[in-house]
Amino acid sequence: MLSRAEGGKVAVPLEAVLAELTELKRYIDALQTQINGFTAELEELSASRSLIAELKARGVRETVIPTDRGRHVMVRARLAEDNTVLAHVGLDYYVKLSFDKAIEILNVKESDIREAIKELQKELSNMLAYYQQLQAVVNRAVSEVRQGATRSSTEAKQ
Repeated sequence: MLSRAEGGKVAVPLEAVLAELTELKRYIDALQTQINGFTAELEELSASRSLIAELKARGVRETVIPTDRGRHVMVRARLAEDNTVLAHVGLDYYVKLSFDKAIEILNVKESDIREAIKELQKELSNMLAYYQQLQAVVNRAVSEVRQGATRSSTEAKQ
């Protein structure tokens, strides 16, 4: 419940500010998780682009491909066709594309992801600033309560 304090200031219960801080922290954590996920996706796109560039430059017909990100298991693969790959184009659809066209698709995806990261980082920055403001309010309130308690105990002793 809000109440008017001296000087026209609005008093907000400390519990409400603490609840807001808790929710804001969860939101900040979620933003950071999203940014980390997109950053990992950028690394995957870069690895795909590097593989395509290597296949194109060397004219490779046979290669070793990891089955997982940790490269715990590798498989030997032979390319069925020269200069083409199956590229993910969205909604679980894959299309056979030339190396160059596949790289174009990867570049577009990378650009979209970089833009999303930029927007998320902007939101994260705003939320961190707001979090710091709320934290300062809480710190100030706690300090005032402590000072009041110290004064009360000093006055009681006199």
